[in-house]
Amino acid sequence: MRNSRLTAAVLAGVFATFVVAVPPASADDEQCPTTGPGGTWKNDNSKLCMSVDGSKTWGKSVNQYRYVGAPDQHWHLGRTMKDNYGHFYYEIVNELGLCLAAGNNGNTVDGTPLVQWECNGATDQFWWPRGSSSGPWELVNFRAQSKCAGVIGGSKDYRAPLVLWTCNGNADQKWW
Repeated sequence: MRNSRLTAAVLAGVFATFVVAVPPASADDEQCPTTGPGGTWKNDNSKLCMSVDGSKTWGKSVNQYRYVGAPDQHWHLGRTMKDNYGHFYYEIVNELGLCLAAGNNGNTVDGTPLVQWECNGATDQFWWPRGSSSGPWELVNFRAQSKCAGVIGGSKDYRAPLVLWTCNGNADQKWW
């Protein structure tokens, strides 16, 4: 009995030391890095990453989430398209090989959800990173040239959906 009490006391001391030695998680631990392997898009308002919850499904809503390093959080610029004003628009492609697109069959009204879709060259899949060369940028949609990628209602919540909205310069429409 004495040995089991001694063992319990030693284990409790070791556990308490371990708990004290581990630093608490901070808000920075959950923020999206400005750049990551393959590239990430970090929202200027929430500091969260453009994400798709790991799904490979076409039409899956794009949202914001804490950085976990998943392939659906890593994006690169794909094919380009040039408008009549000389602006270059790019496909924004995640590591799952799917493009950022306007949902509802390419609808472009305010509040249209952004989804991932097969990269097929549709104009709702092309984005102009408008802003200074060092960011942050507004992601302006080619099909709806006055609409930007933003977070619904300017939310800072995990999994808040991304939507098309008239470009207004707010931080929820700015990306790093």
